[in-house]
Amino acid sequence: STLLVSLIVYLFVKYYQKRNPASLGLVDKRKGKSYLLGLLIGSGMLGISFLLSYLLSGFKIRLNIQNVDLKIFILFVIGWIFQGFEEEFITRSVLMNYLGALKNPRTGIITNSLIFAILHLGNSYFNLIAFFNIFLMGLVFSMLFYIRDSIYISAAAHSVWNFLQGNFFGINVSGIITSKNTIFLSESVGNELISGGGFGIEASLVVTIVEILALYFLYKKARKV
Repeated sequence: STLLVSLIVYLFVKYYQKRNPASLGLVDKRKGKSYLLGLLIGSGMLGISFLLSYLLSGFKIRLNIQNVDLKIFILFVIGWIFQGFEEEFITRSVLMNYLGALKNPRTGIITNSLIFAILHLGNSYFNLIAFFNIFLMGLVFSMLFYIRDSIYISAAAHSVWNFLQGNFFGINVSGIITSKNTIFLSESVGNELISGGGFGIEASLVVTIVEILALYFLYKKARKV
């Protein structure tokens, strides 16, 4: 279904809006490097967030690899790859660039990130911190897309961010209960401001800090573009 949605959106912007692949961030001579960089950034941010939350007694963690079904695990990996690409294509390639062209890049970045956060309103355990953090994460993905002018970097960062939560650390992804096909199983304990509670680590103040730091460095980088 993710491929079908992306295809329909692509055909709409190509033939109705007359936009070319370059304007959608699909043309990147360094797409492999961009994707790898996105994986490193996304995994670094999530890894640091989880480590800090764990050290602050936000989670109890135990090994679960013995319960992993390899075939299903691989399907989850593929699913996260397509899910990340689809959401980034719609919000960044299509929406952000369209709004940026109407007004300016700043408007495109902020508005699409706000819409990205609003799209999660119906998720379980959603709260104000979750909304703010997803908005900030949208800004991170948008800044990556803007700096690199490539969908591949933001898609990779998005996919690995979700994969590490759902199928590596074993925590809820944006309020969605994850599969048991995960390398570790993590139990949210203690203060929910540290762990994020039922919504998952994305509703944690630890993630807020990590995202703000990431945006600081990305903003400095963007000023040089």
